[in-house]
Amino acid sequence: CYFERVVQQEGKQGQSLTLSIDSTLQSLAYEQLKKTVDDYQALLGSVLIVNPDNGQVLALANYPSFDPNQSSPTDLALLKNN
Repeated sequence: CYFERVVQQEGKQGQSLTLSIDSTLQSLAYEQLKKTVDDYQALLGSVLIVNPDNGQVLALANYPSFDPNQSSPTDLALLKNN
């Protein structure tokens, strides 16, 4: 017999979060990825740009992009970042 235990607790104030995404690099990464996927007739592609000095993520792009209103379970599996 399986019993599920649900635990509820109040949330706590977290620390501040500073994003390291560079909007210019993000836009360039997506546009170039889209062009490359289309040029090579690939099913999909991903780009990750990281600053090697400190590990900050500067851009992360997937193509095709995710639209939850137009996605099937197969689409979701293909777009998963492993």
